[in-house]
Amino acid sequence: MGEIEKAFGRRVRELRGGAGLSQGELAKRASLNTKFVGAIERGESNVTLITVQKLRTGLDVKLQELFAFEPREPMSRDKVDSSAIARLLAQFDRDTRSTLLRFINDLYRLKRKGRR
Repeated sequence: MGEIEKAFGRRVRELRGGAGLSQGELAKRASLNTKFVGAIERGESNVTLITVQKLRTGLDVKLQELFAFEPREPMSRDKVDSSAIARLLAQFDRDTRSTLLRFINDLYRLKRKGRR
């Protein structure tokens, strides 16, 4: 599958995780098969509009929230932007995000000290 399917799948996973749902719980709420939800999240399925509507209902989000993503560019050593970091952090629970953000801030402070 292409990058758009993968980006959509990542977004579904982010929303599902944010709602505290397992794949099975989302599948039940959306009247979908659990394996199909997994395939969507892995970007292995090209979904129909009916499936999009079922996911929207199951996640209890507005339609535009499902499409609030951009296909990801590969990260390089030279280019790591804040949106890439935000996408990565969104995959973790609140406590883990806080810990990771403190770590990133500590690294930034160390780097700045090294420049002086």
